[in-house]
Amino acid sequence: MGKNKRNQQKVAKNSHSDLLWRDILEFKNHLSKYMAAYIINLSGLESAVNAVKTSSTGNWQYKVEKIIFRDLFLNNSGKSENSSLEMTIKMSGVYHNNTTPICDFLNEYCLEFLVKQQTEEQTIKNAYRFERHIYTHGDDTPEFIHPVYHLQYGGDKLTNDEDFETGDVLFCDAPRILHPPMDIILGIDFILANYYSFHLCEEYKQLLNDNHYQQIIKNAKDRFWKPYFLGLAANFIGTNQYSFHGINHLSVDKTFAQNLLAYKKEN
Repeated sequence: MGKNKRNQQKVAKNSHSDLLWRDILEFKNHLSKYMAAYIINLSGLESAVNAVKTSSTGNWQYKVEKIIFRDLFLNNSGKSENSSLEMTIKMSGVYHNNTTPICDFLNEYCLEFLVKQQTEEQTIKNAYRFERHIYTHGDDTPEFIHPVYHLQYGGDKLTNDEDFETGDVLFCDAPRILHPPMDIILGIDFILANYYSFHLCEEYKQLLNDNHYQQIIKNAKDRFWKPYFLGLAANFIGTNQYSFHGINHLSVDKTFAQNLLAYKKEN
């Protein structure tokens, strides 16, 4: 066997596990370079790197508690005083390479944001939860529509807080809104894109203009969003096999595709 062929096989074997933790590590380095003044506990990303590196063959997992973002831009007038966002994420899954069939490669996923602003009178809060519907064999179809990957506004970060006053706002479980899964990279990028102004925050502007940062985000989207959106598209092509003969002959697992729209026992 030639040297080039051996190297190709080595890369193919290690590419997905190595790329995952290396991307998280490089992502952390870029945040340290540009956004360290705004983010507390970046060491949480190091714990994710170590967890992925030491995960068993073919599987990965990590849990990161309370990465804190401060000096948020809650409107277009600049930084909001005494504002912060706490992010918590727990994920586990299997390595994949976007080959056939496109299927569900995550076992667990819960990403939570808790936004706070301290006023003279009180701490005001807002919360969001992005998650994968947890179900086991034998579970019935949920009572209400339940996309397997979804977003919920509010959640127990608010409703379980005895000191939280809802005022005139109604908090309830519905609706669960379709949303693609976000790992720690996409989750933090989502926060930065929504809570730091491209025009008013020079550090964030420099980060976005970094070509290496852009590549890390692209890698994460290929890793987590490509299967999701191909799975969604498969619901509308009108075949039993869910095969994309015009897109590199990809095929999609039928159960995965249907559950993206609404989890049902019979899927």
